[in-house]
Amino acid sequence: LSLHDALPICNSWLIFARNSLFSLLSASTAARASAILASMASRSVTSRAMPQVMHRVGVKRLAPFFVRLLNALKQRGSRPSENLRVVLLTPGPRHPLYFEDIYLARYLNLTLVEGGDLAVREDRVYLKTLGGLLPVDVIYSRGAEAQIDPLELGGSAPHGVPGILQAVRKGHVA
Repeated sequence: LSLHDALPICNSWLIFARNSLFSLLSASTAARASAILASMASRSVTSRAMPQVMHRVGVKRLAPFFVRLLNALKQRGSRPSENLRVVLLTPGPRHPLYFEDIYLARYLNLTLVEGGDLAVREDRVYLKTLGGLLPVDVIYSRGAEAQIDPLELGGSAPHGVPGILQAVRKGHVA
């Protein structure tokens, strides 16, 4: 994967100062939406507690960000977007970000999968279902990349998918 394939995200935390100005508390960039989900929860509480301030300041909604994120994921697929299957790969329920994975998958209407839910056949990634294997076009992973393919990267993480990097190299999945 090249650097231009990443979806950069910048997150800034502002604090309301006594003089009615905002100060930057911290800023960071990451290739995942954890901070955005935390911001969404924070904004929900803040908008209920201080609706006038939120309106006066003109805080933008986060929903357009998630629409752009979903569209960016779909653009990485090789098939027409109406037939595209995008999944969110999670390390599973023991991972500290599992709840966020569930929330994000539901919000974006993605299928939440663990490594065992996916199979690679002839350099293509498939979702295992009761009705058979379904092709996967895009996999959104939020930080488990170091162990995503035990064949190439080593390790025995339960969320890894053997052969997935070969499918990415062949251009069959993004």
